[in-house]
Amino acid sequence: MASSDDASIVPLRSFSPVDSARVRAFRRLARENVLPPVLLWWVSGLLSYVILDGHDRLIAALKEGTPPSFCLLSRRDTDQEEKQCLRSVAEYENLMRYLTPEASKRGKAVASAGRSLAERLTSRSQHATWCWPSTGGPVQWAREASLIDEQWVAALC
Repeated sequence: MASSDDASIVPLRSFSPVDSARVRAFRRLARENVLPPVLLWWVSGLLSYVILDGHDRLIAALKEGTPPSFCLLSRRDTDQEEKQCLRSVAEYENLMRYLTPEASKRGKAVASAGRSLAERLTSRSQHATWCWPSTGGPVQWAREASLIDEQWVAALC
């Protein structure tokens, strides 16, 4: 299963020409290292990030050869994640408490417990993005999408 780590980035609009005034202004900010981040939203149904804001900033950073910075939005249950984190740390502490001195000296059990804790704390669960069917079905969706960018719809079909 793909994760947000291997995802692509989908623009919500066409990119501005490289020589447009906005892109030129953002290129200057990129050279000065003060370019604001691109705002991305994780959409699980697309297995991609969607650019909500910063299309021109992204182009400017890429043209200047500087890595763009991103602000990522995703649906997360922070209360559940906090409880899971506290539970993982408590399990680690209990394990460390009951290790024999001999096992602690060898270090394998300690290293294994540390790796296990790190994996539990860094694992990223995927959260589904909520959506509702559009009235009018696929035909209405295609009509609305084509008003935004006909080339984008053609690339999908």
